[in-house]
Amino acid sequence: MSESRSATPFSSEKPSANDRLDSWKEIAAYLKREVRTVQRWEKSEDLPVYRHTHSERGSVYAYKTELDAWWNNRRPRLEQETQTRAGFRWRLWLPAAAAAALAVVLGVSLWLAQRPRLAFQQRDWVLTATFENRTGEPIFDGTLEYALERELSNSRFVNVVPRERIADALGLMRKPMETHIDAALGREICLRDGGIRALLTGRIERMGSAYLLSARLIDPVSGATVASVSEEAASQDAILGAIRQLSNRVRKALGEQLPHIQESTEKLEKVTTPSLRALQHYTEGMALVNKYKWEPAAEMLRRAVAEDSEFASAHILLAWALRNQVKPDWVLKRERNPEQAFGRQRKLETEWRAHSERALQLAANASDRERYFILGSYYSQRRQYEEALPYYETLVHLYPDDYWGTNNCALTYESLGRWREAVQYAVRRAEMRPHDSRSNLYAAQRLAVWGNDLAGARPYLQRVRTLDLSDDLRKWLPGQFFVAWMELLPAWEDWLAGDLPRAERELTRVAQTLTSRTGFELDAFAYSVALFYLRLGKLRDAEETCKLIWDNGGRPECLAVVAWERNDKSALRKYLQEAGTEWPPFSPFYDPLLVQAGLLSEAGAAITRYEIEGSPSRFHQSARGQLALARGDARRAIELLQDGNAAVRLQQTVVFLSGAESLARAWAKRGDLQKAIQVLEDASQEKSRPNLTSGALWLRVRFLLAQLYRKVGREEEARRIEVELLNLLALADRDHPMLLALQRSQGLTGLQPSR
Repeated sequence: MSESRSATPFSSEKPSANDRLDSWKEIAAYLKREVRTVQRWEKSEDLPVYRHTHSERGSVYAYKTELDAWWNNRRPRLEQETQTRAGFRWRLWLPAAAAAALAVVLGVSLWLAQRPRLAFQQRDWVLTATFENRTGEPIFDGTLEYALERELSNSRFVNVVPRERIADALGLMRKPMETHIDAALGREICLRDGGIRALLTGRIERMGSAYLLSARLIDPVSGATVASVSEEAASQDAILGAIRQLSNRVRKALGEQLPHIQESTEKLEKVTTPSLRALQHYTEGMALVNKYKWEPAAEMLRRAVAEDSEFASAHILLAWALRNQVKPDWVLKRERNPEQAFGRQRKLETEWRAHSERALQLAANASDRERYFILGSYYSQRRQYEEALPYYETLVHLYPDDYWGTNNCALTYESLGRWREAVQYAVRRAEMRPHDSRSNLYAAQRLAVWGNDLAGARPYLQRVRTLDLSDDLRKWLPGQFFVAWMELLPAWEDWLAGDLPRAERELTRVAQTLTSRTGFELDAFAYSVALFYLRLGKLRDAEETCKLIWDNGGRPECLAVVAWERNDKSALRKYLQEAGTEWPPFSPFYDPLLVQAGLLSEAGAAITRYEIEGSPSRFHQSARGQLALARGDARRAIELLQDGNAAVRLQQTVVFLSGAESLARAWAKRGDLQKAIQVLEDASQEKSRPNLTSGALWLRVRFLLAQLYRKVGREEEARRIEVELLNLLALADRDHPMLLALQRSQGLTGLQPSR
């Protein structure tokens, strides 16, 4: 191992045997100075001298090319200093010593003032450029910079710019994602980004059987080299150890305190992997994971664990790559060969569990950062979210630049029904990937719907609209509904403002794109458009749109919702029977529709089945309350509906509004109209939440509230709501049941909706 104290960049020429000086005596002779002088310069002037740790070799060595570069930078001042010392030797020794000391202090001060400095603070970002591989050995390509990043990322002082953030910048620069990042391009990325404080470049070169690894720390603003460091590895097996020492030198140069560096080094002595080949495969696998390409990522990670069976992080990442290929049963049933699809699924299930268990066994020997992610992943993969959350929280607190920790923290909060925290971490994740359409659309939708903060969502929507939607986003099932939500959002804003004709035009614009869509993308858009037609009261258009749905279960689901709006119980039962067990699980409309159709035993069985298949029980507690109400148990219904509605209000507005209507009816059945009214008044506030599938249910809530107002003598308030609803149904089919009921209401006969 060796250390450089030079702040001068290394020569671009590969060092040769003739370029090397192997002792203090040779170095002094080359510089034509005494040994004591060059030793002093090494301490005070950062003379580029290296030290061996091998006892059989000399204690120090240096390269002529680096000494020349160093001397050219300092020659005028040092020669002046030498002359000053020689000129004053005849004076008395005490004044001479004082004068010489003053000259040294002034010289060092001048040099320090002129030396480039880096304004790097704790948790600032550093970008690692592509290592220059001068050895001709392909195993080092792409591996060394990743190894250095992993080492730096264990610091609680440094944030490492993630690969995906670099890829985003390359995309904006119209450069391929695989472009090698040299010093010039790395600096341009830093300047474009605006938030990256330091650039780190490196290289590796062969010296006989040994290797020399070196790195330069560059200020992106000025382009000046702030520090240069190097390490020697006796063999390929010693490369990763040298990388760790190189990382420590970089951390020190950035300003991290030495005790913290030493502490983390002691903890990291036995972690990660000693296999360079395993790390190479892991690096390739991680690059694919960052693109959500789970199947090829799994293949790379299988190779990593084959090279090193004790590589804990490779095992847990492989478990995720395998688990994320698992599809819901209702999707597998639609495969061309369902039996083969289910067989493959069982193999995936067995394999990911085995690697997850192995990672858990190895977690004790992992670094803190790796261990927290492994433990959080192990429990969340088994849906034990309460156990997983503390590990993810600790991980992102200590290492806020950890993208997948942040991602999993957001999803874990979501699974626990802690919507506000989930939104915060969704936004944090989008900020880490500002040019990733998936992360930003997810953040926008969650902010707008769960956070009821459309203004806060707009910057993320704007980002998405300036980007090409990734293939992953189109193939990701929830992603298709998110894209449909984004496309229909302008229509919802017009509806909220009361401009129904413009809302209809926006809706028609999106509806006209349905013929160009296929598969699940078509289903997501057709389903969303149909439910928006119901918001406008256009039942026929909704019905025709439902018929475009490709999925054999989704089509009758959509038609059943239309039948419910028509109060057509016969058609409702017909479509539910067509859907049968093919119904996509966790559909927010399914449980209420079964109850409304009078299929109570089927509703109970469906709730139980979905909970067994993994749907959180809180999603169905409201449905159990509706079921209890249908069976005549109003007391039990109220208890279940109150708890269920509180749990799903932000995430499942459809379930909440349906439950609110049932809860109000339960209170009314028990004779407490005031509590029923309070429930509906509270639910009425959901109008401003941009959940585009819940509009028809909101109209039902308002309609029932008007009826209850009239029952308690609040006639004027009832009339205002009815006029409001008539205006919102201005474009509705003339035979819309709610429209007809409003027109028949006492005192409203002949009233026409305003245009």
